Amino acid sequence: MSEVSLVTPTAGLYESWLDSRDEWGGAGVHQPGSGLGVARQLGLDLESRSEFERWVRELLQPMATPRPDAVPVTNWWIVRDGRYLGSIQLRHRLNDFLADVGGQIGYGIRPSERRKRIATRALRQVLGFAGDRIELSSVLITCDEENVGSRKTIEACGGVLDSVRRSDEISRGVGHAGDSLRFWVPTAGSYHGGETSSICQRQPPART
Repeated sequence: MSEVSLVTPTAGLYESWLDSRDEWGGAGVHQPGSGLGVARQLGLDLESRSEFERWVRELLQPMATPRPDAVPVTNWWIVRDGRYLGSIQLRHRLNDFLADVGGQIGYGIRPSERRKRIATRALRQVLGFAGDRIELSSVLITCDEENVGSRKTIEACGGVLDSVRRSDEISRGVGHAGDSLRFWVPTAGSYHGGETSSICQRQPPART
């Protein structure tokens, strides 16, 4: 199987991204770590290639979300052989909302590619980046209590459960159907060069 890579968002994956969105359930479905909130705030229709390209440009900006409490972020798309598999986002520091329920890393894998350890490989790479480049010793990651797969991913990367946040309108707004689990995850030792995924700043050719 070909290597899974983390790449900067690119308009070249337009068709593959739309195909993935359909797997999730179509427009309006929450996708953790995708940056779709930016598109919603700007009123973008991602069916339009030109508006999709604008969204991609926004994702490449460290402060893509135009809010007073915005924090710097880095977005990656997870790809293999020019096919979009999912996304992962690192928030470089916490604000009140992120400290409460959002966390510092969000990620989502398209349904057809789940249960293949793709999220675990991607998360390990981003944890290494957070430690080496952002100089964070640990990060807060949250997940829905009912999301067993995400919990296993976090724990496989060294996550330690800190607390359980009870469900409310705010947590449901970020896609948590039940209570939210809050984990602290160390960045040291998370990066493994032998893993079958890698972070790169290139943009891959789209699969044809």
